[in-house]
Amino acid sequence: MTEMTNTSTSQIPNWQWAHTNVFAPGLSATYDADSSGQTAGKLYFHLSDWLGTRRQQTDYAGNPVLNFTGLPYGDGLNTIPVTTSDVADATEHHFTGKERDSESGNDYFGARYFGSDMGRFLSPDPFIPFNLKKDQFQAWIANPQHWNKYAYALNNPLKYTDPTGMTETIYYFFNSNLTAGQKAWINNHLNDILGAIAKKLNAAGIKDVQFKDGSQLSSKQIGALEAAHPKGVNFLNFANTDYPGIGPAGRGSGTQEYGMGNAPGMRAAVLVGRLDDGHESDSELVFRISEIGSHELGHGMGFYSHNWGFFNPIYNAFSNDLMNEGQGMPNSKHPEYFDMTVPQNRQTVDEINKQPPQ
Repeated sequence: MTEMTNTSTSQIPNWQWAHTNVFAPGLSATYDADSSGQTAGKLYFHLSDWLGTRRQQTDYAGNPVLNFTGLPYGDGLNTIPVTTSDVADATEHHFTGKERDSESGNDYFGARYFGSDMGRFLSPDPFIPFNLKKDQFQAWIANPQHWNKYAYALNNPLKYTDPTGMTETIYYFFNSNLTAGQKAWINNHLNDILGAIAKKLNAAGIKDVQFKDGSQLSSKQIGALEAAHPKGVNFLNFANTDYPGIGPAGRGSGTQEYGMGNAPGMRAAVLVGRLDDGHESDSELVFRISEIGSHELGHGMGFYSHNWGFFNPIYNAFSNDLMNEGQGMPNSKHPEYFDMTVPQNRQTVDEINKQPPQ
């Protein structure tokens, strides 16, 4: 993402390059202009904490040049030089990686602006819980932190973040039964897999999809999330040929399941060992994993699933609904999508887009 600055004092703009931020997936580096002008620049890397807040800036060789401190809601930002050399803050992205407006001092979260000095959003959360099912509404209303339409992250900024004010957050995990080779392959293709899943969910109408490394969560945090099962938060597990603890809900036929889910729970699993037959290309295996991952995540999110039993092969021959059961091995020549003509699916997407992450 490139930012330009208008240096003109007249009516004719004079745009000059300020810096370019690199996100992979969070803020990773900045190529920043220096005093020599827009044809010269310096490369800096960024180190962030578990919430995505930038804590250190290094030079291109990894040597620390600036440290950053702040209070829980992002206020009290303090820049501390590590060296005596004159090094500027390369980018305005700080609190949970969000852009801080240089004039107002407010952080831009995509859907709303956040005032760190107050620890509150500057506009109300547009989510209205009246279209939730009874049990979901009771769970939502039982938490008093939901009642404040301006609150940030349930008033717990050291544990939760609010990436856009409205989002779907997916924590991914590597199951212990993966072989070393499987884990290495998934790591090498992780961005492609997660990108394909995000594209599928975006096509369904979910505006923002965030992926986070589930290994950063403690067992207590995982248990608390599963107990609350907040809308807009799901777990995606990469496993070998089995994933104990949840019942099969895969789209395979017969005993050959390719994924598992515990709808209406939040766990989904992709059985990588059953999708890899050793003959497909890397791109085809990425497609298979992302297709099954999207399907199983769809169960936990609340998308409607069709299961016609004995008639599944006939129904699937005339449908490209991703949530159909019994479809067998995914094939990139026949991609499938969430059926947004189904009212339940439209309601699911609407709830996710309006529900702030927990």
